Amino acid sequence: MGKDALALKVLILSNNRITSLEGLSGMPALKELYLAGNQITSMKGLCDLPMLEKLHLRGNKFIGLDDIPVLDTVTYLNLRDNLIETTPEVVEGQDPRPSGMENLLKLGAYDDETRQYCLASLNKLNMQGNPFADDAGDGFKKEVLLTLEMLNVNVVNKDAVTEEDRTEAKEEKASRIKAAEEAAEEARLAAEEAAANKEEGEGAEGEEAAAEDEDD
Repeated sequence: MGKDALALKVLILSNNRITSLEGLSGMPALKELYLAGNQITSMKGLCDLPMLEKLHLRGNKFIGLDDIPVLDTVTYLNLRDNLIETTPEVVEGQDPRPSGMENLLKLGAYDDETRQYCLASLNKLNMQGNPFADDAGDGFKKEVLLTLEMLNVNVVNKDAVTEEDRTEAKEEKASRIKAAEEAAEEARLAAEEAAANKEEGEGAEGEEAAAEDEDD
């Protein structure tokens, strides 16, 4: 790698029909990377970018967010206008793809080797124009705060996060946990009732059989 690449702080590779980020690494001074309007489907390959702060991936071909690399200095991530769906269509012969919210959770991936979250410094996230984000509408910010609570995201889709937003997200989390616990308890009671009814039915059948034997 030449000295120019080692000293590079801003790299613009937008609209170049790029399909893979393999090999895009080893630029110790790079702070801003612009890759909008390409055909990229994964962040796999991005590594050894210890100063990177801004990653712009708008208008690519992401349908999921697997292979999140360790980019712990990135504060701004733009994934606007990609193809992540709320509930992807099931294709015969293929494993089901994760839902939009399951993909969102992957942005909170934890790296066991470095013992930190891959996007530990993420502060601004833009996912407008992805079907799952648009489907969530005004509730998308809350979903980000719920799903990526391990990170300190302060701006979602250009909208600043307020203390009220954080409070509402915490209340929603508590509500969902309570609802899940109640549903689990209802399922447990229903299973116990079904088992008891089965035992009663088997007992009644046994008594009838015994009565018939006596009549014979």
